[in-house]
Amino acid sequence: MRDGKVPGLAITIVRGDSVLYSKGHGFANLEQHIAMTDSTPVVIGSTSKTFTSFALMQLADSGRVALDSAVSHYVGMLKTHAARPVDARFAHITVRHLLTNVAGIPAGFSGEAYDHHDTSTHALESIVRDDMLTRQLDFDPGSSYRYSNRGFSLAALIVQDASGMSYEDYVAARIFEPLGMTRSTARFWEGPGRGMVQGYRESTEGKPLPRPASLGRAWTGSGMILSTSRDAGRFLSALLSQGKTTNGTQLLSGASVAEIERPQQKAESELGGPTMYGLGWEVSDMNGLKVVMKGGSVGSMGSLFVLIPDQKLGVAMLFNAIDYGKVQLLQNVVKTLLGAPASLYQSPPAATPVAPTGVRASPARLRRVAGTYDTKSGVMQLRVRGDTLAGRYEGNDVVLEPASDTSFVIRSVLREQEGTALSIKRCGRTTCLWMAGDSSGVRR
Repeated sequence: MRDGKVPGLAITIVRGDSVLYSKGHGFANLEQHIAMTDSTPVVIGSTSKTFTSFALMQLADSGRVALDSAVSHYVGMLKTHAARPVDARFAHITVRHLLTNVAGIPAGFSGEAYDHHDTSTHALESIVRDDMLTRQLDFDPGSSYRYSNRGFSLAALIVQDASGMSYEDYVAARIFEPLGMTRSTARFWEGPGRGMVQGYRESTEGKPLPRPASLGRAWTGSGMILSTSRDAGRFLSALLSQGKTTNGTQLLSGASVAEIERPQQKAESELGGPTMYGLGWEVSDMNGLKVVMKGGSVGSMGSLFVLIPDQKLGVAMLFNAIDYGKVQLLQNVVKTLLGAPASLYQSPPAATPVAPTGVRASPARLRRVAGTYDTKSGVMQLRVRGDTLAGRYEGNDVVLEPASDTSFVIRSVLREQEGTALSIKRCGRTTCLWMAGDSSGVRR
């Protein structure tokens, strides 16, 4: 934790329905000296997708959802003529397409949610009607892979419409309560009252800076569930026990658990490199054993879940500072449990100062590229300030220093942002932004 600059970490390790280890380390809040425990709530990020997958498979077990049926069979608004999608291929998206990230729906992140936490009752319906249905798909459903938060928000709406309950009420009544996950909720806005962690990001000087999480109700089923490591351990235990609770109640059929963990689609891991994707989980191997894994982040906090079905082992780690380099911590825990040698933790190198570019851009040029861009990591708002562009990105104030007619360098107090190169130029009928070579954004 010291080498990885992690202020607080909670870890729970289970074997079947037994807890082997459950403890918090460090601080949930550095400024207030509040200790991290295994009962400290954290917004877990994309590991929320594993609960959405579990919920849909419960509905499949009861016959209310079929994995290979079109999404339009279950989402009320898609049955009306008033909600026709711009792209006719939308009608061919199935539930399985959503859970395996092959629907073709653009990736989507939580936008302005660092600064504005939307908790409106109809947030799920709104993102489908006002966002997804107005976009072209990236490819024909089922023909390729692209990790999509939007896709899992649509999956959460299926849970809602097929069950007749709000998504938040469904996961509370059908998952959290039966498993005894008393500190978990899909209402992230209750977090401060429950003692939620303070999130942190690393400064250019290598120090933890308190920073907001990216939160929005439209993205709950994709990444906004609030939980603890001990509660997450109960969820992992149910999956390791073929869908049963500790008192023997069958929450999910063994066949559905197997389908969740079955590798179904070639994918690119969020943690780097090729992998396979099941239903809401990555599936790979470690030391010859099948490993089912999911990571999640909301910018300044997040989590990592691992299942090793053959060993009946599950590990849940929750952090209040997250970058996917921290997966090394979890990998070392898993290696230790399997009796394999752990690796030396490779802490990130110190930030390399990026010299001033010395390039000046005309106000007219800057005005042509100013605006609001939807990027893979959220909304970036840019306005002209002198001979630079001032912006708001991931809940942080940044400056874009010109490096050429089309390229810029980000200046920020955050280590992971400082010095990042990006380009802004015309793309078809609009203007696009490319960051770090592959993170494209389109101006609204």
